Amino acid sequence: MVALIGFGGGCWAIGDLILRYLLGKEVHLHAVARYSLAFATGNVFLSYFITALGFSGFFTSEALWTMFIVCLGLFLWKGGGEVNGLLTKSKEGLKGHLFSNSEIPNRDRENHLAAFFLIALTALFYIPVVMQAAAPPYLRDSLVYHLLCPKAYLKAGSLIHIPGNLFSAFPKGHEVLMTLLLEVAGDRAAQGFSIFQQISAIGGFYGLNRLLVGPRSAVLCVTGFATVPPVIYFSGCGYVEPALLMNLGGSLLILFLYIRSVREKSMSGSMTLRFFSLIGFLAGWMSSLKYSGLIYLGLVGLILLWSQRKVPLKKALGAIGTFSLSATPGFCWMGWNWITLGNPVYPMGWFLFGGRGWDESRALAMSLYFNTYGMGKNLSDYLLLMWRLAFSGRFDSIRFDGAIGPFLLLFLALAAWSAYLLIRRRINGGVTKQIGFMFIVSTAF
Repeated sequence: MVALIGFGGGCWAIGDLILRYLLGKEVHLHAVARYSLAFATGNVFLSYFITALGFSGFFTSEALWTMFIVCLGLFLWKGGGEVNGLLTKSKEGLKGHLFSNSEIPNRDRENHLAAFFLIALTALFYIPVVMQAAAPPYLRDSLVYHLLCPKAYLKAGSLIHIPGNLFSAFPKGHEVLMTLLLEVAGDRAAQGFSIFQQISAIGGFYGLNRLLVGPRSAVLCVTGFATVPPVIYFSGCGYVEPALLMNLGGSLLILFLYIRSVREKSMSGSMTLRFFSLIGFLAGWMSSLKYSGLIYLGLVGLILLWSQRKVPLKKALGAIGTFSLSATPGFCWMGWNWITLGNPVYPMGWFLFGGRGWDESRALAMSLYFNTYGMGKNLSDYLLLMWRLAFSGRFDSIRFDGAIGPFLLLFLALAAWSAYLLIRRRINGGVTKQIGFMFIVSTAF
């Protein structure tokens, strides 16, 4: 547990240094959102750094332990400074603590109650998750994929493709973090790190919703997300979904801050490039976690492209180029697959790229297997998909992975009410258009 907290704290410390460099003092964030965003940013940096070590053949005990000690030292240094700052503000009578709200005067009590309720409810629901992470690994994907690959990396001393295991070709941006923890503290710590990522995702979504609708409504929205059974279940078994949600929330948070700054006309040219580099850095890691992360990266990129439609061409190209360059490291796994296996998305897309050790019969069989997910391809099947997903789900089945149930109805009601308010008050027109554009593109996917 100490090793897990030390490494997680190191992620936060590194991410906080990066955020302070890119955003400086010009961007003010609620403390929960700032801590969550810093932790996500640190995850991305360390994942890329450890990946570089793996490609260079430095997955040795000495190298990984050195990294862990550096992370622990940074955590103690940054954590001590943060505590001293809070104590100083407390002595001076400043309301700069974790749950205060300088943006809305005389609302501190409301903020305290909202944040306390969110923390208490999250802690209550995630006690079983901690117990699950403390148990020996038992889930199928952990045994054949998420933990098996890091064990093979440590044995080989570098990143490798495991013969006969097609899962070893999937992106491993999350698994390289597990590799370090596996070496330092064992498999329980490796699979338990996802809990920190899920809590960071909750904090990031809370920060985003708080900016949009205020603290009380934000707690309601985030509680609905945080207590969905599959979300809870995946948090204690080393799966990549918490990491994906964490960075998706972080990308959307920075994206909203950028759009708000543009609307308020408080954005300089250099600050625009910093925002775009940070968004690309966070969103690009999603393609390093799962092949489907490419979809989310593409959607974020399309929103940024849409936001530049009225910007002079030279500035727009510079901004989009910065975003693309920052997202490029996330494609390292696909580049490795293309060089070593002849297919960037191995074993997918065989009919486009081919692939070593793969053939048409296997590709067709795998395609038929994946086609069993969901409910058919007719128009009525697509229209009824959300309802069947909500009320006919069976966890860990090939039909639907989890049951959402009443949250779908709650979402539809809140979405309808939000649409009514937007039409009636005509607020946030630019954001509404971009969200609508994203909805159309995501529907096409």
